[in-house]
Amino acid sequence: MIDPWHFPRRDLADRTLTALTDGPSKALTLFAPRRRGKTEFLLKDVRPAAEKAGHRVIYVSFWDPLEPPALLVSVLESATARSTAAGRAGAFASRMTPKIKLSASIPGTDTKGEIDLTQIPKKAEKGLIAHVDTLLGKLARSKKKTILLLDEIQELAKRKDDAGLVAALRTSLDVRSDGLRTIFTGSSREGLQKMFASSKAPFFHFGAQIELPDLGDEFVDHMLKQAARITKMSLDRR
Repeated sequence: MIDPWHFPRRDLADRTLTALTDGPSKALTLFAPRRRGKTEFLLKDVRPAAEKAGHRVIYVSFWDPLEPPALLVSVLESATARSTAAGRAGAFASRMTPKIKLSASIPGTDTKGEIDLTQIPKKAEKGLIAHVDTLLGKLARSKKKTILLLDEIQELAKRKDDAGLVAALRTSLDVRSDGLRTIFTGSSREGLQKMFASSKAPFFHFGAQIELPDLGDEFVDHMLKQAARITKMSLDRR
């Protein structure tokens, strides 16, 4: 369904996608303050352009209340299931429940079958992080890439408990850069600096940093046009 209020930024999406898939950078970091349309740009501009080009797209928002390792396992397991004919039907339902069926046992634990993502013991978190690496290995593709859209990534810089996940994620993305590309977004410049500008951070200088351009007069014209079409009222541009 087409969102009449969405202002498409197709040219920007195409340039972003070309820089990511054909340029030297294995990742892009996109900054904009909150409520500037980062998520909408990712989901309604970048994702359609990438899927039209034949790439697989996986979106993760770290505003999600799940613990980050569990969140990534959930999303990546669902993406893995969608890549097989047998798993497509149940992939959506698995993300809508607190439990998820694992494609393999979690390394270092006796956890297999299903896991309750709302109640994960601390001893299982290292295994979950290792499982994230396994799933990324399954999802990497050499020709048409798998593109990860990691939204509000600065949330991983807030807790010391997530340091192991961040380090492991950097290694996974480095090793599989031929088949995985990533767009990180953040609404906190300070948080992004902690992750990408600190020389001690695992993601130090990982990929190119860009800013989401401000919306201009064309955006205002689009909103006025849609408002007039829907309300049948003419609005003063001033």
